[in-house]
Amino acid sequence: MELTIIEANSENKLSTNFFKHILDEEIAQLLKKRFFTNTTQNGLTRLQLGYFLANIAYAIEYTHVCLDAALNNTNDPVLIEFFKDKKKEEAGHVNWAYNDLNILGFSSRSINQEYVDQNIKDLMGYLLQLISDNPENYLIYLLIGEYVAPSYASVFLSYFNRYDPSQLSNLTCLSKHIELDLNHVSDDLKIIQLYFSEMDTYRVKKVIADTMYYLHLFYENIPKNVKNSKTNLLRETLIKNMTSVFLSSVDTSNDEARFKEQSNAVISFASGYASPIFNGIFMKENTDSDVDYLKSTVTLLKERNLPFLYWYLADTFPPASFQKTLDNIGLTFVGTFKGIALDLENYRTLATEKTIKSPENEAEFSAYINIMTNCFAFDEPTKFAMTKVLSQDNFIHYLAYENNQAVSVLTSYIKEGVVGIYNVATLPEKRNQGFCTALLNKTLQNARALGCHTAIAQLDPDNMAISLFQKTGFKEVSVFNAYAG
Repeated sequence: MELTIIEANSENKLSTNFFKHILDEEIAQLLKKRFFTNTTQNGLTRLQLGYFLANIAYAIEYTHVCLDAALNNTNDPVLIEFFKDKKKEEAGHVNWAYNDLNILGFSSRSINQEYVDQNIKDLMGYLLQLISDNPENYLIYLLIGEYVAPSYASVFLSYFNRYDPSQLSNLTCLSKHIELDLNHVSDDLKIIQLYFSEMDTYRVKKVIADTMYYLHLFYENIPKNVKNSKTNLLRETLIKNMTSVFLSSVDTSNDEARFKEQSNAVISFASGYASPIFNGIFMKENTDSDVDYLKSTVTLLKERNLPFLYWYLADTFPPASFQKTLDNIGLTFVGTFKGIALDLENYRTLATEKTIKSPENEAEFSAYINIMTNCFAFDEPTKFAMTKVLSQDNFIHYLAYENNQAVSVLTSYIKEGVVGIYNVATLPEKRNQGFCTALLNKTLQNARALGCHTAIAQLDPDNMAISLFQKTGFKEVSVFNAYAG
C-alpha cells in the first residue's frame, strides 16, 4: 500500500515513513501465519469468512465505546472535534457487517456474539483502557485499523472470491472499509503528527506491537475456532429453520385463538388447528422467568382446548427439578428427536436413477399429502392442517415415481440460505429401493442451485432415513425432547 508522504512540521515529529515501516513489517509477519498460507492454497470458506466478520462486527461496535471514552477524557478542542467526526462516520458501519453475516448464514446477533474470539475481546479491552488513560492513544488505534485493515481485508476477499465469486458482489463490509480506510490514512497521519513526537516512539511502538500480538493470536485460532463453533452454528440454524416452519402455520389460519411470540430463549405459537404439531412452545433454557412464561402459556393453550407440543431444546434431558415442573403442569414425554445438519460445501451425491418431480396440479399435491399423512399415520385434523400449511410458497415438495405412480415424498423449506428437509416418507412396500435417496439428492442439488449453504433435518432416532442422511454427510448437531400437552 502506498502512503502519501506528509512532511513533518519539525524535526522531532514522527515521520510517516516511521509509521509505514513499522506497520508494513507487522502486515508482512501477519500474512505469514498458517491461516493465510493455507487459504492461499485452498481459498476461504463461508464459515471462515463468517467467523472473521463476526469478530469485525464486534470490533466495530466496540469502536464506539472507545470513541466515547476518548471524548469523555479529553478537553482538547481539536481532538473533541475529530472524535465527534469519527463517531458520525462510524454510524451504520456495523450494519454492513451484519448484512454480510446474514448473507453468509450467520443470521442472529445473539449467535454472532458466540463467535467472537477471546483475543479480540482482550484486544478491545486493552485499547479501551489505553484510550481511557490517554485519549491520544485512540489515534494510534485508528491508524492501525485504517492502515492494516485494507491489507488483510483485500486478501480475505480475494480468497473468498476463489471459493464463491457469485456471493462476493453481495458482501459490502470489507469492500466499503477498504475504500474508506485507504482515503483516511493521510488524514490520520496529519493529526497523529500533531500529537506524537520522537519522545513518544516507545509508546507508539508498544501500542502497535501489543495490538498486532492479539491479531496474530486471533488469526492462529481461526481454523480451530471455526471447527469448534461450527456445530453450534449448525444447531442454531436448524432451530431457526424448524421453528420458522411451525410459526408459518399461524399465517395460514383464521382462527381467533392464533398467536405467535418470540424471544431469545422462548418461542410460542398457536395456529388454532386441532393438531399438536401446529401449536407449541420451544424453550432453550429453564430460568425462573422462562418457567413462569411456560406455565402461563400452557394454561392459555389448555383454556383454548388446543393440543400442543412442548420442545425442550437444551440438548439434554431436563434437570430433575424442571422435570417435576413439567409433570406438575401436565406435560407428557413423547420422545427424543435428533437434529442433523449438512454444510452443502461437503455434500456427497449418492448415485441413483429415479423419476422425481414436484406437484404440478391439485391431483399431484393430493397424492403427496396422502402418502405423507398415511405413512406417518396422521389423523384427519392433522391432515387438514398439513394441507393448509404446506400450500405456502416457501415449501417445495418432491415426489418419486415408479410406473407413473407416486411412491415416495419429501418436502423442503428454504429460508435465508438454509434448506430444511421434512416429511420424508415412502410407501411400506417400496422402501429400501432408493426412492428416498433420489429425493434427497434432487432436493440438495436444487437447494444449492438456489444459493443454499446449509441443509438441516429433524428426525425420530428410529426413522429409517437416518442412515441415508448420514451417508450423504449429515452430522448430528442437536437433540430435542418433546412433550405433549
